[in-house]
Amino acid sequence: MVFMKKMKIVITAFFSILLIWHCAGCAESDAARSGSPADEDKAEDNNAGGDTDTDSDSDSDTDTDTDSDSDSDSDSDLPFEECASSTAEAVGESKVDIIWFIDNSGSMATELEYTQENIETEFVNFFESTDLDFHLILISKKGTAADAINVPPPLGTNTAVFRHHNRFVASKNGLQVILQSYEKWKDFLREGAAKVIIGVTDDNSWIGQTKFDDGLNALPPPGFPNGYTFHGIIACCDPPTGCENDTVDPPITGAANGTVYWNLIQATGGVYGDLCQSDWGPIFNALADAVIEAAISCNYTIPEPDTGEEISPDFVNVTWENQDEGPNVISRVDGQEDCGEWGWYYDDPANPTEVILCPDTCDSIQGDETAKVSVVFGCETIVD
Repeated sequence: MVFMKKMKIVITAFFSILLIWHCAGCAESDAARSGSPADEDKAEDNNAGGDTDTDSDSDSDTDTDTDSDSDSDSDSDLPFEECASSTAEAVGESKVDIIWFIDNSGSMATELEYTQENIETEFVNFFESTDLDFHLILISKKGTAADAINVPPPLGTNTAVFRHHNRFVASKNGLQVILQSYEKWKDFLREGAAKVIIGVTDDNSWIGQTKFDDGLNALPPPGFPNGYTFHGIIACCDPPTGCENDTVDPPITGAANGTVYWNLIQATGGVYGDLCQSDWGPIFNALADAVIEAAISCNYTIPEPDTGEEISPDFVNVTWENQDEGPNVISRVDGQEDCGEWGWYYDDPANPTEVILCPDTCDSIQGDETAKVSVVFGCETIVD
């Protein structure tokens, strides 16, 4: 299958994010954050009696070399002078939580047949073969009836990654059902995972994007704190029915123009699939690529430091490497409008909470299956 071949190529290696928190840049005072040689000498003098770790070298990490990084070689892996007296590592794997609703209304009879066929082939095969760290929540009537959806084993019985919330989804209430049923599956969402919503329906929505987004923002944790990407296999955009296809038997036609879903797709950069197409293979290919991209984040949350410490925005650097080269510094720019081919910026320079890769940088990294990004705290920022 084209879908399967494509996915095996795309997910050969797992993208990872390495956050290294260097505590020389996390201090209680401006003087401590200066990173000056005098400060480092003073720290060394204060520790003249020996280091405080449990290895046999003279530094403060737990490896057996004499540098201050956490690997076992004798020099820093970073492309700038090591400026931290101690390090703490947090490795975050790329992961995605998918919420998928499927319309069970009578007008979806033909489309549900196509949906079930693709679930039994493309859909199940992809999720069983991928190394992607995913959780999948399917919201739709469960079973083998004509208006129901059945996900066969082993995926359908793998409760570690898959949950089928058995709920009839009517023509126009897909978005409302997500909000109303949240308590039933919120424990399956994971903090830090990218969130993807997929809708399959031949109708429009009773509620618009603003009301839906307000509803999501009002949900208790873990919720959708970093937003979501919406993908839709929908009837759009040929009023009054959205789409028609009389080249197949029985013909496929929408119930209404799905403008709300179309607007969600456009607003979040999602994938549009034409519900009236008889071959859904290309649609599933595009969805698979989009789900993988969502898992490879280009936004990195600045971690909370230890009690009494703070991270200075001027002591953060971003590096990139892959199997062939690096690590190389990605320079900081003032904002997205200043982005070039390579760069990163803060979400809010005055009070930053996220490091964001520039669009071209993000595209390059998401297109490299061996790429690794490191956000390093504690060394004076390299600025373009």
